Amino acid sequence: MYGELIRGAAPSLECIIENEFAKGKTCQTILQKIYEARVRLGDRLGTNEEDSDLLTIVDGHDHIMRHLCITTKIKVHIKG
Repeated sequence: MYGELIRGAAPSLECIIENEFAKGKTCQTILQKIYEARVRLGDRLGTNEEDSDLLTIVDGHDHIMRHLCITTKIKVHIKG
C-alpha cells in the first residue's frame, strides 16, 4: 500500500516526493508502534502477531487508508 519511490524512474519528482516511511519520519514511527502493539496483543492472546482478528483490523485500516488516499487524490485533481 505504501509504495516506494524508485530512484531514477521519475527524476523530476525526486526533489518533490518525500518518503514518509523513512526511518525517523512520523509514519514510520506510527507504523512501528502499530506493529509492536499487534505483537503484544498476540502474545496476550497466545496467537503471536498472526491472530486473524488482529490481522483483519490492521488490513482493514490499510484498505481504508488506501481508499481515502485514492479518493482524495482524485478529488484534489478534479478541483485543482
